[in-house]
Amino acid sequence: MTVKSITPPPPQGATGNNSNNYCIALIRPNFEIDTKNPILALGYLASYLKVNGYNALIVDAMRDNLSNDDVLAILKKENINVAGISCLTTHADEAVALSKCLKGAGIKVIIGGVHPTFMPYQTLTASGADYVVCGEGEIALLKLAENDFNNTLTDGSKIKGVYSLNELKDENTAVVRADFVENLDDIPYPDWEQLQPAHKAYTTWFMIAKDSPSVGIMSSRGCPYSCKFCSSPDFYSKRVRMRSPENVLGEMRLLKEKYGIREIKFVDDNITVDREYIDSLCDAIIKDNLNLPLFTMARADRLDDALVKVMKRAGFYNIAIGIESASPVMLLNMNKREDIGAIKTALKILHNNDILITGLFVFGMPGETKQTIKETIDFILSEPLDLVNVSILAVLPGSDYWNELEGQYTRRFNQSYWGDVNYVPEGLVAEDVLAAQKQTYRRFFLRPRVIFKLLQYIRLRHIGYFLTRIRNIRFFGK
Repeated sequence: MTVKSITPPPPQGATGNNSNNYCIALIRPNFEIDTKNPILALGYLASYLKVNGYNALIVDAMRDNLSNDDVLAILKKENINVAGISCLTTHADEAVALSKCLKGAGIKVIIGGVHPTFMPYQTLTASGADYVVCGEGEIALLKLAENDFNNTLTDGSKIKGVYSLNELKDENTAVVRADFVENLDDIPYPDWEQLQPAHKAYTTWFMIAKDSPSVGIMSSRGCPYSCKFCSSPDFYSKRVRMRSPENVLGEMRLLKEKYGIREIKFVDDNITVDREYIDSLCDAIIKDNLNLPLFTMARADRLDDALVKVMKRAGFYNIAIGIESASPVMLLNMNKREDIGAIKTALKILHNNDILITGLFVFGMPGETKQTIKETIDFILSEPLDLVNVSILAVLPGSDYWNELEGQYTRRFNQSYWGDVNYVPEGLVAEDVLAAQKQTYRRFFLRPRVIFKLLQYIRLRHIGYFLTRIRNIRFFGK
């Protein structure tokens, strides 16, 4: 790909100094979660609206621990009568409850995000919301704002990707996704002024940080792969769009110089999918002498020694690898399109370059057995991993498993969906999966080498978060 050199757009966002100018409140519901970070999706929506002449107030009920009544009071105080609620499957129940509260007070409600994209009818019927937005929200929400938050245009047509119950007859009604911004550089930086990137409530990713405060950014959207447990490929139609390195660098500089951010986490689905792009991004960071510790996630088969060396020079000190399972059978079952040999090679390269390695694993996918669990645990304990995150399969709307396993799992639309066993592979019981997670964590983290490494990266402001994570991953019991 050819990377254009452009001037990064300035950060955009509602100033909060003219309450009568807010056309909508963009809200993250309050819900229980260990890892708390700025909600980039609402930051992008707010900045995109503002650059097009509309101010949006971000209300982060999770960050500020606000009740639904607290949120309603803010909207009344600011004279806002339209609310946009962000909704993921892990807090869909909370989004539904907030919608009902706001609708009861006469507020027009629009719900967007991954969950309503794949479950629009269920979301509308459960929440009583006026509209759901299916797909990315920038263009659809702007068109709604321009049309006084009505999805019927003057010519009688509907805004693409925006649905009410008038257009959806049942769960099987086909929907068309909203238009998306082709060139991500056309979207201003997230409204960092409202997101407050250094807020004390925010935690870090995977328990450690080289410096603090840290914050996550996205340099791209989308993933071209088809892992069966993931909904991202379908949400982004397996397309990847990238911001220019100059655009990303401008945001990093802003976060460092204006907001005092001292570490940046790239939360892209797949930042290394395009070799020319990641090379260009690293070169831009190196030439700018930004000097910030960086974290990212990457596929093992997209790494080689030359690239890892460039990434280290740019500041990447911790790279998380989505390994999922060490069983070749399991990797094939989940359509990982990666073999264990390539994964081992990548881990060796990272270790030889003195990069912290975070291994990401999932227990309980179809085909899992006691033998495949043992293979994965043995792998975790024998490879040069510095940190591991072991999840239990959550069958997500939009993933291949959602349809393939229909009727075999218990659907839940709250945070417990991530921690409980909702699908049990044939031949196992739920306790087998829970025990595998607990055993892995205990055997991995109680080794002196790992303890010593962790102590170097646990920051004082994150001690409470670290202890909460230890408790919630069942380290000491149920």
